[in-house]
Amino acid sequence: MRRNNMSESIDLNQTNIEPENYLELFGDLQGNILTSHGRNLSRHLFLKFRPGKEAEVKSWLVNFADNRITSAAEQEQQRLAFKKDPSSEALFVNLYLSSLAYSYLGFNNLSQLPDDQAFRQGMASRKAVLADPAQSEWEAGFSEDVDAMVLLAMDSELELEGYSEELQLELADIAEVTTVEKGQVIRNDKDQVIEHFGFVDGVSNPLYLKRKIDVAGGTDKFNPTAPLSLILAKDPLSADQWAYGSYVVYRKLQQDVQGWNDEVLSLADSMDIQPALAGAYAVGRFQDGTPVVNSEVAIDTPEIPNNFNYQDDKDGLKCPFHAHIRKTNPRGQTAELFPGTTVKSERDHRITRRAISFGPAPEQSAAKPSYGQPSQSSKDVGLLFICMQSSIVEQFEFMQASWANANQFIEQSVGQDTVIGQGIQSPTDGQAYPTTWGGSEQSRFDFNLFVNMKGGEYFFAPSLSFLKSL
Repeated sequence: MRRNNMSESIDLNQTNIEPENYLELFGDLQGNILTSHGRNLSRHLFLKFRPGKEAEVKSWLVNFADNRITSAAEQEQQRLAFKKDPSSEALFVNLYLSSLAYSYLGFNNLSQLPDDQAFRQGMASRKAVLADPAQSEWEAGFSEDVDAMVLLAMDSELELEGYSEELQLELADIAEVTTVEKGQVIRNDKDQVIEHFGFVDGVSNPLYLKRKIDVAGGTDKFNPTAPLSLILAKDPLSADQWAYGSYVVYRKLQQDVQGWNDEVLSLADSMDIQPALAGAYAVGRFQDGTPVVNSEVAIDTPEIPNNFNYQDDKDGLKCPFHAHIRKTNPRGQTAELFPGTTVKSERDHRITRRAISFGPAPEQSAAKPSYGQPSQSSKDVGLLFICMQSSIVEQFEFMQASWANANQFIEQSVGQDTVIGQGIQSPTDGQAYPTTWGGSEQSRFDFNLFVNMKGGEYFFAPSLSFLKSL
């Protein structure tokens, strides 16, 4: 995997990180990178800096870094304070810069910029790689280039909206706020985070911190731990040896809940199976998180299983090859099928998701849609997809283009990822689904796609020391 070639001040192969052993790193690194900020509500403000205001923007960025942005160290302090007193919740703040922002700030020498080629070109310029719609077709607010994004997060809707409005007034003279996206966590009756199709979300994220790894459960079949090299990139514009950041992918993904539910029901009817199993074939898990490779029915367990692989399902007769979680996380299978590929090289393509839903939560009990019943969701719902990585090219783009969109991955004529695949679908008669779970007979069904990309951008989450140096 391509990495920043600057000399490293820490061993990026480290995992099982304890914050107290990395005080300098955590003090200069923005929060929400090594672990999620954990709030239930967020505002994402997209900024276009005004021409001729470069000096004022720099001054604002210095002040914002000094007084507003939440460092990884401060995030840890907030977590401990909240654990003792839940009423102590504080506003969480991130700031990300696009490649255009660096040019605006006067950093025009390519050697000065974060070196990921996708970041430097911007998401709209990577249309051919991702099979995205043209930028002119994106939602207003994304259809023009942006310089920065500010993330605000809290659990109080009233306070969060107040902070958002206050910040917009503060920025009025130096930046146009092109759009404000509102995120909200939705949960099932077990208080688990789900997305609008009703499936538990964020189960297989890489883990960096010891406190997270210690409670992860078994790791003999799949190890969720990850080294710092998977997510951190040296900040080239800070003289501080501890200055690191992370590349940020942001995509607004609209979900057609009614269309999805109807399609799952059609798939179930075509094979005379339960809708819950049909949905699990498409996603790779049942709505409660049970991996379909492990069971043909949802199994109520205290913890969502993550210690599994596909060693006992090499022909895709329990979990289809095109199922979303199998496409985007093959769990070691590429090392068996592709010469020169190792388990490590496959794992190096993982991303770290920090996504949150948008739009009103479903009104059904447990915020879980019922297949075959009219959806209570508005059409304007979906996922504000955010992921962190040390290389957009080798992680997000590789996963989207070489795995999710690829009709020939992980085997010939598999078809695209049923959830996030984009581009021309092949074979035209649909994907193969096991007629009986674990049986050799398969049926083909052309499962339409119900996730639409509405806009986004590539950013870098810079170090605080860089921002303060402006």
